This record gives sequence, C-alpha cells and structure tokens, in this order.
Amino acid sequence: MINYADLNQVVENYGYDPFERIEEFILREVIPKYDCLASVHRSNFDECGFPAIEFYIRYNVKLSFKDERVLDAKVRDDIRIFCKNNGLYDAYRECALFVTVSGDAIG
Repeated sequence: MINYADLNQVVENYGYDPFERIEEFILREVIPKYDCLASVHRSNFDECGFPAIEFYIRYNVKLSFKDERVLDAKVRDDIRIFCKNNGLYDAYRECALFVTVSGDAIG
C-alpha cells in the first residue's frame, strides 16, 4: 500500500493525483461496460485507518462464485490496460481494487 508521504510524492511527480484519473476511468468506462456494476468508492485509508488507496467497485446483482471471479478478472484487466496505456501503471500497482457485491444484492 501507499502512505501519505508517498501519495504526496506521487502527486508531485505526476503533477496531479493519478488515482483521480483511475477513478474517472472506472466511472466513465468500466461501470457502463458491465450491466451489473453500480458504483465505485475511493478510500484513502484501509480498514484499520492506515493511509492506503483503495477502490471498491460494487455490483448490484447476485452472481455465482464463478461469475464473480470472471467479473473481477475482467474489471481488473480493463483497469490495468488503461493504466498501462496511459502512463499510470505505477499508480495502479500502488492501489487496491475490490470488486464486491453491494448490500442491496445480498437480500
């Protein structure tokens, strides 16, 4: 994971927050591509409160375990390719991606 000092350095090196570009790509390209994806949430802290960049990409339907794994792989691959093609691969490697079910679909 990335800590705040490193995040500030990353922003300084890029001249902008590269994680914002990743989040925008997820919102504009990835979510509309898959009917079951509902939202993305970026967190600058992990579950223990430590500085970390995490993206939670939520889907809102019940999926089989196999379909969950396929969706996870496709979403991660889309984001990885975008980052690689846009000079954001180092930022991609520093963030955590979670493709997870939203509470609405658990029912």
